[in-house]
Amino acid sequence: MKFLSLFLPLFFAATSSARDLHKEMKPTLMKVGVKTVSVYVVDDHAKRAEGLMNVEKLAPDEGMLFVFEDSEPLTFWMKNTRIPLSIGFFNTKAELIDVQEMTVPSVLEGRPPTYTSQGEAVFALEMNAKWFS
Repeated sequence: MKFLSLFLPLFFAATSSARDLHKEMKPTLMKVGVKTVSVYVVDDHAKRAEGLMNVEKLAPDEGMLFVFEDSEPLTFWMKNTRIPLSIGFFNTKAELIDVQEMTVPSVLEGRPPTYTSQGEAVFALEMNAKWFS
């Protein structure tokens, strides 16, 4: 019982901090290939660092566009991320150069795995898992 009494407050603390992106940011429509998607644009360090942390769901064609100042290999992780995601990396010409599937880390894993673009990128688009396929 001692374990349960320690676990429950941690569980409820983690679940109570869900974010509602609609209340924080205004989405922007953009074309990705032939699809029109609704994205939340994050273009400064603080917003990029928070990303989709503690977001519990995204609509089918909704995501987050990360915009960087410099073109370089980009690395992401799934810290405090509650939903599986696909990430597409784009170069300075807005060409898709890499897609990776990112899984929700287990609480027992410790540090979440990282996902690094296969080349230099300046944009990254996170969408629901398997969206790019």
